[in-house]
Amino acid sequence: MSAFPPEAVSMTAWIGLAALAGWLWGSFLNTAVDRAPHWGQTATESLLRPSRSRCRGCATVLPWYDLVPVWSWLRLRGRCRTCGARIGWRTLALECATPALFSSYAWLLAQVRDYVAWGALAGFGFAALSWLLVAVPLLLEGRQPRTGFLALGVGLFAALALTAVVTALDVVSG
Repeated sequence: MSAFPPEAVSMTAWIGLAALAGWLWGSFLNTAVDRAPHWGQTATESLLRPSRSRCRGCATVLPWYDLVPVWSWLRLRGRCRTCGARIGWRTLALECATPALFSSYAWLLAQVRDYVAWGALAGFGFAALSWLLVAVPLLLEGRQPRTGFLALGVGLFAALALTAVVTALDVVSG
């Protein structure tokens, strides 16, 4: 079988697309971390019933141009435009780490030659990276993820590992 992504897509374009997707997805993951419940508390905001993003200091609704990943943080120097409240480094770090990890993983995926294996590795891999990018900041901030969230991570990594092993065995035997 031919390589996936198809040869019509250059390696640079493929990695660039993954980086762009990671850049946008990293902003969403920051929202997921921000809206995750603290120790034993219920979430005040939900990802399922989204509300507009607000400053934690003054509760001002943030305009779209203050929500552009990485660029807004740098342009505002890590502070709210209205009240000057600090925007944590985690926001910038997560919005930079996500495209870096996604583009690195896309490069690894470009080495896979089987469409089915590529699809499984892509699905489980990007989901597992996303899980890690939410779990690690929660743990670093001293917040305990819920049991269901931890079980999801175990399942994702088990599926990714199984897919990788089956793919490796197929490459060795084939």
